Amino acid sequence: MLKLNVYPKNDIIIKLILGIVFLISGYSYSQNDTIPYIELVGFAEKDFEPDIIIISFELGDYNYETKTETSLDEQEIQVIKILSNYNIDKSKLTFDNFGKSRKYYKNHTETHNTKWYLLEVPNISSMMNVFDQLSGLNLRTFQVDNLKSSKISQLKNELYKNAIQNAVSKGNTILGEVNKRVGDVIFITDVNTSYDFDPVKFDNSSKREIVVNGFTGAKDITIGNVRIKYKIVTKFKVLNIK
Repeated sequence: MLKLNVYPKNDIIIKLILGIVFLISGYSYSQNDTIPYIELVGFAEKDFEPDIIIISFELGDYNYETKTETSLDEQEIQVIKILSNYNIDKSKLTFDNFGKSRKYYKNHTETHNTKWYLLEVPNISSMMNVFDQLSGLNLRTFQVDNLKSSKISQLKNELYKNAIQNAVSKGNTILGEVNKRVGDVIFITDVNTSYDFDPVKFDNSSKREIVVNGFTGAKDITIGNVRIKYKIVTKFKVLNIK
């Protein structure tokens, strides 16, 4: 006896759709799997002159030279006046609360307080002017914390473009030997942004402290350019040269 399987109309449509989907999926995978590509690493670097200098300094309520005490509140008032004298907005001064504020002890009986501050200045001239004035207070430590650029976003965009151009140029050089060239990009991945070296030099050393534990250290201070580096990983299609 001949037996026929009869499927509802909807089932037939669903099976047809699934079959088409599988065919398309297999075809797309096969096509992508055979596309020749090249992976490249692109580099770019640029020097910039920092226009933001972050300094940190520590004030204490006890002066070891004069053997006198001055409250930190009184000294903070003097700090604000110093900033005003050099047209530095007081908003550029913040309390550095990353565990630096501390109490220290004298002869295990007397307790003295210190307090750390962060200050943003535009150049080394402003930094040294502030330092000279702070030296009249109970300055315990004075150091450079960081160097930045107000145009860092613009710089990074330039580096990003240059890194891509570097990758494409290398790819074309390599593929040109086999009569091929770089085609459309498949993906681009940022790897990192890094700073190549520390341009702050005190007495030709890499120390950043001008004053340590109340004693003046280095005096010959220079701040050079900062070199920023950028790296990307890319994948491009490989095309024949016509």
